[in-house]
Amino acid sequence: MKANSPFFPSYYGEFHCLAGQCEDSCCSAGWEIPLDDESYSLYKALNIPDIDGSLEKGEDGDRIFKTVLRDGKRRCVYLEDSGLCRLYALSGGRLGEVCSRYPRFLEEYDGFAEAGLSVSCPEAQRLILLAKRSSYSALGESPGEELLAFIHPAREHCLDIAFSRPGDEAAGIIYYNGIYLQDELMRGSKEYSLPTGERSLFGRIASLYIGFSSYLIESTDILLDSWREGLIRASSGELGDENALSDKEKRALLGYLVYRYFLKAVNYSDISAVCGFIAQSYHLLTRMPGDAYENMRLFSKELEHNRENLDAAVGYFL
Repeated sequence: MKANSPFFPSYYGEFHCLAGQCEDSCCSAGWEIPLDDESYSLYKALNIPDIDGSLEKGEDGDRIFKTVLRDGKRRCVYLEDSGLCRLYALSGGRLGEVCSRYPRFLEEYDGFAEAGLSVSCPEAQRLILLAKRSSYSALGESPGEELLAFIHPAREHCLDIAFSRPGDEAAGIIYYNGIYLQDELMRGSKEYSLPTGERSLFGRIASLYIGFSSYLIESTDILLDSWREGLIRASSGELGDENALSDKEKRALLGYLVYRYFLKAVNYSDISAVCGFIAQSYHLLTRMPGDAYENMRLFSKELEHNRENLDAAVGYFL
């Protein structure tokens, strides 16, 4: 598959922004939202009132929208109380690159690319948690890079596991498979082969719940107080309602984590670490106190949308 023709889950095209009906707007997530040069020039040409006064320089030197603190949340200066974007109305529906792309993401690998939706968005989350195994049917992909060619069929097998077993059992098997695959690579194996036996290491993952929560507090740059508070409660050993998510939703969550992260092993050169992160993230999100759906969105905002935080989280297993 060519990199300019990405694979995407079947639910990808079903996404439509809820705009003013959204319960957890990306415009009030506290992120730095950059404005690309082309869109900035367009807004200037349209004589958008006070466009320059609504922008500032971000930590990385990017041109970003200013934010205001309202109702306890750091919101984009253009977000109206109605939940609608004033800039969208002023410009005739022309959004900048970042705003128009969210919550979609694109991952480019050697020879092919994949797209998806981020669970940080409530409507995307709803679609993701309705997914089935067939939603990730990736027939036709043919990665050329050696490590990708090795782990791609392994991911297909782990997606099978995620959607066919109880979530806890499946997460433990995926972690075990990651350790097995890493050992195979260290022995010089060039082609993926199934483990000779199945073993679930969920007990090991469960035992890391407190340590992993504490590690995230200490080792990541936390943006939102609600995420920090949830991690503090988890690091004390507090557990949430394990039945807050249905069995189907748990499988869909695990499938999402496998789809989004498994191939990132090429970035870390360690499949066992990535599978450990997948399994531990699943355990955290199905066990930590608080609202399970909000916790998923917070996890995504804090880790999926922050490369340094993601690297630190995976580093727990390296």
